[in-house]
Amino acid sequence: MNFSHRLLEATVTLMDIIGVAIIIIGIILTIIHLIQKLLTSKTDIIDISEEIRLKLGSLLLLALEIFIGADIIRTVTARTWSSLGILCGIIIIRTILSVSLTKEIEKSK
Repeated sequence: MNFSHRLLEATVTLMDIIGVAIIIIGIILTIIHLIQKLLTSKTDIIDISEEIRLKLGSLLLLALEIFIGADIIRTVTARTWSSLGILCGIIIIRTILSVSLTKEIEKSK
């Protein structure tokens, strides 16, 4: 395995870690924000939940875009046609999720 191959694999691993960190931090911040809103706001719970859902959805979309980028880079290092096919399937699924989440967020704004 040459240096460029190892560098690409390290980049993909770093991108995966960043994506997971965004999701975890986003969930924690969303829960904190939800608790603050519930304790201090007099707004209806439905309005609060919609706001929280939009914020979490935006963070999930960011993480999903990072995962898609990592998968695209991962295709360069794929060693077999079957692993390349699996990666392409994952990219397609994640892209569909990303597009539908984007439409859902835009519709809610």
